Amino acid sequence: VEEARIVQKENEDDYKRYKSDYVGMLSTLPPNEQQNEWFFTQMFNIADKLQIRNDMKFRKLTVEKDGIFSLYTLPVDLEVTFEQLGHFVEAIENSATFLRISELTAERNNEGFLGKVRVSMLVSTIFVDDKDYSAKKKGSKK
Repeated sequence: VEEARIVQKENEDDYKRYKSDYVGMLSTLPPNEQQNEWFFTQMFNIADKLQIRNDMKFRKLTVEKDGIFSLYTLPVDLEVTFEQLGHFVEAIENSATFLRISELTAERNNEGFLGKVRVSMLVSTIFVDDKDYSAKKKGSKK
């Protein structure tokens, strides 16, 4: 019985710690109605920083709902050098926001500029949809 109480107390402490982390993270995320714009802005900011925005093209964004989560996946096409590709992948994977590359293919471009590679990748992020972030920030509930 005493062991069960200790485990329950540890679980309660973990829950409170994770809940606190989650609430702190909410302030960095966009309101539900701005998730698309936020995702594109993250990608543009990375491309601008690396000076490859003109070399980047997006295809159709898809959104998959799974319970309270939405997985946003953006197909991205690039034609860059291997060095630029390495910096781009590093910037996405190490971003402070949750961006991940789930698929990447690269093919040397033998037609155009020497030293360039054609790249197709899927970049994803995830959002929690069980609330409206802006309403939570204002202290009201939806």
